Amino acid sequence: MDQQIRIEFSKIRGEARKLGQLKHCFYYKDSECHKQIIQAHSIQENGRLSLIESDVNGCKTLYSFNEIISDDENSPFNSLTVGKAKASTFTGFCKTHDALFFSKIEGKNPYDKSSEHNFLHSYRSYAYSFHLFVTTLLSITGSEERLNNYIKRSGIQSLDLQMHELENHARIRSRLNTILENKTYDDLSYFVYTKKGKYLVAASTVVMPNFSISGKSMFNSALEAIPMMFTALPDKNESFVILTALKEHEMGCLFIEELKKLPSVQVERVLSSLLIQNNGNTFLSPVLWKALGKVGRRNLLEDLNKFKMLYAFNRKAIKGFIMNRINFYNKIFSGEYLNI
Repeated sequence: MDQQIRIEFSKIRGEARKLGQLKHCFYYKDSECHKQIIQAHSIQENGRLSLIESDVNGCKTLYSFNEIISDDENSPFNSLTVGKAKASTFTGFCKTHDALFFSKIEGKNPYDKSSEHNFLHSYRSYAYSFHLFVTTLLSITGSEERLNNYIKRSGIQSLDLQMHELENHARIRSRLNTILENKTYDDLSYFVYTKKGKYLVAASTVVMPNFSISGKSMFNSALEAIPMMFTALPDKNESFVILTALKEHEMGCLFIEELKKLPSVQVERVLSSLLIQNNGNTFLSPVLWKALGKVGRRNLLEDLNKFKMLYAFNRKAIKGFIMNRINFYNKIFSGEYLNI
């Protein structure tokens, strides 16, 4: 292997390990961390996920956007489902900090729409996505053979871009931890959408659309995609979505400002489209999957697969913000309407 490529690969592996590839607390004060890194939930297991699970072949379960591959009602979904105990888990926090930070937004503590609650939900969404990115990067470049294959497919430029993206993630991680430590929660711009009723989708992720709603490019001057934190959670009587951007990320703030000007139905369609187009760590109830009907399921599958391919191989083919065909917050998909 070329010596320069060896050096670049070594940098990636070193940075990824330093930042916590598999078991490392997202919070940056190691001296305060408990030695035990836990399987943390980015979405509360016994609060949120239990509200949308339902029976599939006699087992309580959920569907993941990353696992749905067929619209055939007789398809063996039991092999592609995920139980709430494993859904949304990641080894990204120590026992101490998971309990310290997130006890305020779990258990008997209802979402109160405060900046602190908005921040903590967003912080956890970013932590999950950060952990996933680093893990995925090492799975691609975790051996010399894999690295050679990766370079052969993508070219060294792609490797450079991955390294640059890792550095950007690390900067944002540092920024979020500083906000957490100083409690300057208003250093972020928040869009919060609430709707009465239990809606059967949950997500804790990062979204990076190519374009704002009005069609403005979402890339900054360094041609970096702007990450926004996205949390969608059901509750018994009210469901909510939090979309968050750092205030220094102008295009993320622009997206939020555009969203604030839309009527509710359009807001719901935009939020549903973001979920479909950036579909990591997103779960829906099997009851909702069935309620979509055969045409709805086919439309969802087509959209999921289309955006997986576009985002992976041809982002430049996306020419504007695309509204997808399904609104997960349509009243006909509420828990009350579907009797769940």
